[in-house]
Order: sequence, then structure tokens, then C-alpha cells
Amino acid sequence: MEARDPFRMDTEAAARSYVASPTEGVLRGAAEWVAVAGVLFGFHVFTVEYVHSSFLSQFFSRTVVGLLMTATSFVSLCALLFAPRVLARIGAYRLAFGAALACAGSSLVLGFVREWPIVVGAFGVLAVSAPLVLLCLDVFLERAIRSENVTGSVRGRHLAAVMGSALLSPLIAGTLAGSGGRLELVYLASACFLAPFLLVLVVRLRAAGEAAPRPEVSLRATLRRVARTGDLFHVAAAQFLLRFYFAWMVVYLPLYLHQTVGFSWGDIGLILSFMLVPYLLLEWPAGVVADRWLGEQELLVAGFTIIALATAALPFLGVGSVLSWGALLCVTRIGAALIESMTEVHFFKRVDATDVELVSFFRMLRPLAFTLGPLLATVVLYVVDLRFLWLVLAVVMLTGIIHAARLVDTR
Repeated sequence: MEARDPFRMDTEAAARSYVASPTEGVLRGAAEWVAVAGVLFGFHVFTVEYVHSSFLSQFFSRTVVGLLMTATSFVSLCALLFAPRVLARIGAYRLAFGAALACAGSSLVLGFVREWPIVVGAFGVLAVSAPLVLLCLDVFLERAIRSENVTGSVRGRHLAAVMGSALLSPLIAGTLAGSGGRLELVYLASACFLAPFLLVLVVRLRAAGEAAPRPEVSLRATLRRVARTGDLFHVAAAQFLLRFYFAWMVVYLPLYLHQTVGFSWGDIGLILSFMLVPYLLLEWPAGVVADRWLGEQELLVAGFTIIALATAALPFLGVGSVLSWGALLCVTRIGAALIESMTEVHFFKRVDATDVELVSFFRMLRPLAFTLGPLLATVVLYVVDLRFLWLVLAVVMLTGIIHAARLVDTR
């Protein structure tokens, strides 16, 4: 007997499909399949995320690597700028399918080819395609949520599931790279994860991405709406600061641990996996707490305070051990997990699946941060040593407390 697609249910059937707390108000099975797709794509993204800079450093200097990542992030930003128009024409399913194929092809190229012009092109395609897939997953999940009262728990559960892949991915990357630093194997492994992702996309999520006609909304109108809506502005600022933090960490933390501190790739894989444990443990419970008790503001303030203080301690750890580095970086991710879950929850309580322009703008903040972050870091590194880059980053994160304190809780 053919399984019913949860996204194709009529109104009466959808009403009967609500399930008990904590997912009351969610189409049965829909959010779960989006989470499965998110986990599989998460393995693709996170397996290679922390090796990009080291892989590119085989071909270019550290300065050129930063500029290259800045340039590809800018192109990704432009792609997200036009994504709402593409979504209106072909739907989220077709966009996700095409972008995922592009991710697979570019990863395979990076795994096999050693000519630097081709490497640059493939890296650019990968940088542009992955955010488009993530945008489509946001659309799928928003279609599955029928009540904003459960956005925190559902979004928190989804983030926790996806971050489960982030927890294991550095171990996979470190094991494959080994002591010989064979980073090309990491890219080949990341391409393999896209096969089951495409299967889930075709079999379970196809109907969720049908194109729907809607009025054209310009970027200027979207920015005006964000600027005039205090909560949208402050939650966007908080999200940008978190992505800015990740931009510096993704580019410079592996280089610092490998080239300055002297850890092997196997050790780095252990450190990064241990570092990511808070995402798995905190994001779902934090979403539930935000829905039922505290709201987002208090947890967001706590997150920025923790991440700033822990990051400020990084330059003083010195060589240390795998355990000490893993523990301190784990504390930074306690703050990051709270910031990520609360910004996601607060934003998606303010929008729905029809606000594609706002969702696209929210996702533009990542490539925008990855455009400006390495560029600013390159300038800072002309003044200070790489070790003290973390102190500058800590000061930047302290400004997030201002934006967090001005949010109005949705609870």
C-alpha cells in the first residue's frame, strides 16, 4: 500500500494528524523526514567544514585562503539574494535537488583534481550550492509546522538532530585524513552522504517543495521591514554575530590547532567532536524551555556571555592537551548552542513558510558573515598574532548582549 505523503494531506486530514505534546501542531511524519534529510546533508556539510582552509592552504598562502573564502561567500550571498525568485518559479524541491547534485559534483572534483583553477571553481560551486539546500530545508520545515506555539521544541529538536551529524563529522574527517593529511578523502566521503539525502528528498519531500505563486517582494522592501521591526533587526544582528564567530573559527581554528599548537588531524578530529557535544545536548531542551518557561531573551544573553568569556580564554591555554582544548572549546559551544537555538526559535516564530524573502535574508547572514569575517581577520592579523585573534573575537561577541537584551520574548 502506498504511503501517504504528509505534505499532501487535506485540511481535515491535517487537523487529525496533530500529535501529542511536544509536537502538537505539527504534521505527523513531515518534520521527522525533514530532520532525516537535515542530518544526511549535515554529514555532507560538517565533514568538510573544518578542512576547507587547510585543504586550500595546500595551494595558496594563508592570506589568499582568507580572501578566497571571502569571495566565495560573497557569491553565495548573491545566490541567496535571487533564491526567492527561483523558489517561486520552480519550488523548493527542484532547487534542493539541483543544488544537492551540484554539491556532489563539486565535492567529487575536489577529491580527485589537483589543478588549482579547477579547485577554485569547484570550491565556489560548493560554497554557493550548500546554502541553497539549507534554505529549502527551512521551507520544508516551516510547511510542516502548523502552530507557532511549538516552534521552539520542533526547531530545537531539528537543530539537535542535525548537530548530531556535526558531532560525528570531525571524527570521520580526522580518521580519513589521518597523519598523512589526505584531505581529498574527506571530500569524497562528503559526496557519498548526498546519495541517501537525494533518496529522502525524492521519496518523502518532493510534494513539500511545490512552487506556489506569490507576490514579488524586493530586497529593499525586505530590508525595510527588518529595519522597522525591532525584534527582527535584533535577532538578525544576533544571528549575524554568531555566523561571524563561526567564520573566524572555521577558517582559523584548524590552522591554529594544526600549525601553531601542533595537533595531528586525528587529535583535531577528537577535539572538534568533543567541542560540538553541547549542540546535541542543549538545543532541543533550550527550545522547549523557550516555549514553556523563560522565552528566548534570557537564554540568548547567557549564550553571548558564555561564548565571549570562553573565547577570551583561548589565547592563554597555550599548547595544552587534547582534553584541555576540547573542554574549553566545548564551553564556547555551550554559548553558541544557546545563541543558535534561540535566534532560530525567535525568528521562525515571527515568520512562516510564505515569508520566503525573510527566510532567505536570514540565511544570507551566514555568507555575509563569511564574506566580512575573513576579510576583517586578514586585516587584524597584520596587527596581531593569530593567537590574539580570539581576544578580538571575544570583544565582538560581547556586543551581542546588547541585541539580546532588546528582544521581546515571544512566549
